[in-house]
Amino acid sequence: MSKAIFDEVGVKATPLSVPDVLVGLQTGMVEVVYAPPSGAISLQWFTKVKYVTDVPLIYLAAEWRSKKMFSNKSPKLPEFVLESFGQQLDRLKTITRNEKSRRP
Repeated sequence: MSKAIFDEVGVKATPLSVPDVLVGLQTGMVEVVYAPPSGAISLQWFTKVKYVTDVPLIYLAAEWRSKKMFSNKSPKLPEFVLESFGQQLDRLKTITRNEKSRRP
């Protein structure tokens, strides 16, 4: 969706892997990033940008699972992991929404 938005407004995007974003900002390869505030803070991207714009372009929740992760483990482990991820995602949503509502 973000690519379609950028294409529509004529923004040239440079896709980078997460570890490469900070290096890209440090070297000037990229000048702009978009991320939720908690992500920009935890990844230290905020240290390399001058401005913050409140444009709702991204909200990402992801889950990675593999059969190998659950092999030879308790049969209740997948259920526990999914329940735990759900609880943490709910906490993250609350934190993110509170961060947005505190901005002037």
